[in-house]
Order: sequence, then C-alpha cells, then structure tokens
Amino acid sequence: MTRSAALHFPAKQFNGMLPSKDSVYGMVIDMPMDPRTVATLVVYINGAANLYFNNGGSYTGASQRYQSLVQASRLLVINGTRILPEAKKDQAAEHASGTAAQHLPSD
Repeated sequence: MTRSAALHFPAKQFNGMLPSKDSVYGMVIDMPMDPRTVATLVVYINGAANLYFNNGGSYTGASQRYQSLVQASRLLVINGTRILPEAKKDQAAEHASGTAAQHLPSD
C-alpha cells in the first residue's frame, strides 16, 4: 500500500467497528526522519499498523506478530476522534467517497 492508497482507503472496510459515521477509522502520520527521509505511519481501527518510507522501503505486518501493537494502534485511532476539532480539512487528500481527509497543523 502506498501513502496515497492509505489516504483513500474506504471506511466500509471497517463496518461494525465504527461507533458513528463521523468516527476516525485510520490515521496517516508523516514523520520527517532527516532532511531527505520521511516515514509515514499508517494505522487503522482494526489494529493494523505499517511504516512506509519515501525511499520505497516499508515495514508491514508487525500487527500480526505483536498484540501490543494492535492495542496501541486501536487506541490511537479511537482517540483520534477527540482531536478532530483541532484538525483542518485537507483538500489535497480527498477520499474517493468525496469526504476530505483531516490533518493537524504542524505549527
């Protein structure tokens, strides 16, 4: 999966896990590692967590091996709804469903 695919991943994949239609079901978190490297952490409400790097590398499947990672990922996403008031719509990352992604300002 690419960063773009993660931004466009449909909520319907998580039917039954979302308390409401306005619930956060996933997060895409970009983390600069050095001036040339960005790591993107992608987590979903089902506990999936993967790292992708702008140089093409990735670390995937860890949630299948580490139950504690599943729990931490789920808690991060579930609590994401609490920070939505601080987020702004990101029109550049519009979902296929027509809803815009949210992002937190970095400053």
